Amino acid sequence: MKLIIFFFCSITAIAATAQVNGYSQANAHSHNDYEQKNPFHEAYNEQFGSIEADVHLVDGNLLVGHDNKDLKPAKTLERLYLTPLSQYKDKKRKLQLLIDIKTAAVPTLDRLVALLKKYPFITKNPLIKIVISGNRPDENNYADYPSFIWFDGRLDKTYTEQQLKKIALLSDSYGQFVNWKSPWPITDKDREKITAAVKKAHVLQKPIRLWASPDFPEAWEELIKLQVDFINTDKINELSDYLIKRNSSLRLLPYNRIIRSAGEVIRFGKPDLENHALDVASLDEIGNAIIEDRYGITAINTNSKKVLYQWRFTDIPRFGDFMST
Repeated sequence: MKLIIFFFCSITAIAATAQVNGYSQANAHSHNDYEQKNPFHEAYNEQFGSIEADVHLVDGNLLVGHDNKDLKPAKTLERLYLTPLSQYKDKKRKLQLLIDIKTAAVPTLDRLVALLKKYPFITKNPLIKIVISGNRPDENNYADYPSFIWFDGRLDKTYTEQQLKKIALLSDSYGQFVNWKSPWPITDKDREKITAAVKKAHVLQKPIRLWASPDFPEAWEELIKLQVDFINTDKINELSDYLIKRNSSLRLLPYNRIIRSAGEVIRFGKPDLENHALDVASLDEIGNAIIEDRYGITAINTNSKKVLYQWRFTDIPRFGDFMST
């Protein structure tokens, strides 16, 4: 049976950069993050550098969802994103929270500014950028907003020097550069268009993001080679695995434990828990193995990459507060 090392805790990402060989999860953008099983937590635990949420102002509340039909009173920006972000208290990690405003720009943004003032850890943290996309106020008014508010610019616009000081990145649709009937594989002509857009953004010293881009390994690699700074994805785990495997450097885990993955990563357990595999043993010659982790025992088949059975301490009430060490 091949050796597999299981990762259960977050991996520290390398700082975002436009270098082809330096891409990491810090260059990953979780598009429509609220549609994930665990909004915010999944992308954050994978060390993504950018997370996106669509926001609507409804009766004074900022609700998260793409369309009106997706909105629910409990799905607020505060509960899904601001509260967990303020609880992590990571003072070393850069993060971009891209808020795509779907309702009227000015009143929605005014409500957001008022809400953010409740979270000084976010507003006073130079490593966290709250970036406004979607419906935005007139760029001539960008300077009127607090220092903790940034804006998502567009590649086809020309901005003044003062406006650029409030712009965090430049974005555009992937479809602006390719033939919409054949978005993949990319042609030389399309590649030249994207290269010119990337050059324009980098001359202005701004990172670039292309939304609605193809979302699979060949496309990710092409975007990396084109030096697109943020790789747009709906596939958080898949892109994270791809970037980790692509980056040959060692990874640093909590408590300064340095490891290198020896095989494919198989995820299981709750992503919001700091879980660790403590021991693993082979059961037979067909790939079945047993893993002891902090919260119980899991049987897994390493060939099919499927969990066969799990027992948690919480399955028996009197053991509910136990953990393996």
